[in-house]
Amino acid sequence: MVGVREVDPAADLTGFLAVRNAIVPDDVRTAEEERKAFALHPGRRTIWVAGPPGEEVGYAMATPEAMEVPGSRVGEIGGGVLPGARRAGIGAALLAVATTRLRELGYTAARTWAFASDPAGIAFLERRGWVEVSRERRSFRVLDASLPARVAIDGISFAELALDDPAMRAVYALDVAVSRDIPGPPIDLGTFERWVELELERPGRRRPLMVVARAGGTIIGFAHANFPADPPTQAWHSMTGVEAAHRGAGVAYAIKLELLHRLRDLGCTEAGTSNEARNVSMLRVNERLAYVRRADEIQMQGDL
Repeated sequence: MVGVREVDPAADLTGFLAVRNAIVPDDVRTAEEERKAFALHPGRRTIWVAGPPGEEVGYAMATPEAMEVPGSRVGEIGGGVLPGARRAGIGAALLAVATTRLRELGYTAARTWAFASDPAGIAFLERRGWVEVSRERRSFRVLDASLPARVAIDGISFAELALDDPAMRAVYALDVAVSRDIPGPPIDLGTFERWVELELERPGRRRPLMVVARAGGTIIGFAHANFPADPPTQAWHSMTGVEAAHRGAGVAYAIKLELLHRLRDLGCTEAGTSNEARNVSMLRVNERLAYVRRADEIQMQGDL
């Protein structure tokens, strides 16, 4: 059987990134991003690959969840095997080393993601007792001339917020509040400084963009994305949030549309997003904006 080996994050990550990005092509990662992830979880994040150098066919990752709730005993596992290398015991070997590592860290359960378009991968997990706990709809919007015109709302203004603007603390507070309303497993955004690390400080080529909505000078909504700076191709829209008192007035649609216009003006050609399948209000916004549903990503949980 193909051997499994641990990867040193300080060394060459080429083989790991090649197989990881081949398995998840809509979310390409760079070496700088991976090394930052290791720095956020020192001694608690491990990756493995299967296959000799230059011929890797699978990978696994064991890590705390990015927005781990304090005291949680649920870790995170990522991984996959290239289609041509399946049914040879590689997936089972990778899952075994990852679950062992999380148990050593004190976790009693783990979550992972699988694509609905990969029923064999889902069945692999289900045979081992994993169950679905959440489902994300991944959708994409081409940023071309078909983008609807910007929308004006009386009494509300939209503007980009500089990343070092003191008002970013108000965005953080709003994100904490609105995140509680999103269906799915609980998350913890942590401190403001931690939130900035996770959401805004993108290493290497990726640049963040934050657009806010203000009513009477108060921030009542925000939309955030990040994208490759050179060249600015596919953007990833990670969050839209509106204060509860201002929902139902079209603010979420208007601010998300404003973000898409700004991304297009910067040269981005496509925007992707992912929303919990039970988040009906945001899915309706996506439909109005003509996002095209590409894949469902299923979050599954299993005992260790």
